[in-house]
Amino acid sequence: MTKKWYHSKVLYTNAIGIAVVLVTAFGYEDVSAEILAIEGSILALINCILRLTTNQG
Repeated sequence: MTKKWYHSKVLYTNAIGIAVVLVTAFGYEDVSAEILAIEGSILALINCILRLTTNQG
């Protein structure tokens, strides 16, 4: 039996990560491309950790 799509921690993590990247990109004038790259890397790392620790679906 697979879990429902809305029970996915990865989905919510990605939604929050996308929101953070968008706020950073459009909410501040002095954000460099380096900071955006770091945020993307952190999001990718969190996704990998969640995928490795999942036990359903």
